[in-house]
Amino acid sequence: LNLSNAANYDEGKAKSSSYIAEGLVTVGLFKEGLKQLDRIENTDFYKNEIFMQSEVHRLRGRAYGGLLLNEQAIREFRVQQGLIRKLTGEKRVKSLQFNYENLAVVFQRLGQLDSMQKYTELQLENLKVFEEKDAAMRYQIAYENLGTLYVQKGELAKAQQYLDKSLKLIEKYKIPIVLN
Repeated sequence: LNLSNAANYDEGKAKSSSYIAEGLVTVGLFKEGLKQLDRIENTDFYKNEIFMQSEVHRLRGRAYGGLLLNEQAIREFRVQQGLIRKLTGEKRVKSLQFNYENLAVVFQRLGQLDSMQKYTELQLENLKVFEEKDAAMRYQIAYENLGTLYVQKGELAKAQQYLDKSLKLIEKYKIPIVLN
């Protein structure tokens, strides 16, 4: 970021701030992450790049979710969905993947299990374009989320099926448990 600032390199400023914001939000420093996102929005790169706009809304939604501002999080993810419609190819597929996963998490936190189920199933449908080995962690997360959903609904046999699928992927692809 410092090099981009020194060189007045607009794209570098936006991308560096995005990586910093992602790290801050991931470790739970939500307000600091939001400040980074505000900086990105001041760049021309942000104003001209749909994918960067989508990422800012995704990260802002995650930060708001972390702050338990669930309605604001949902609003950000809805704005992101509008931007995703303008994307194509791999960027579109991966953006949808994260969008569905993030919405499922917020709806789970709100106890809206039907919406959680809807977005987790959309996530699984979206994953079909990938080979299992290429998206093992995404599949694992979706299966774990469905297992959790069915535990909450009291459908323990179904929960067991999805949790078993999740554990098999962890073992098969050596997915680090600390990331789950």
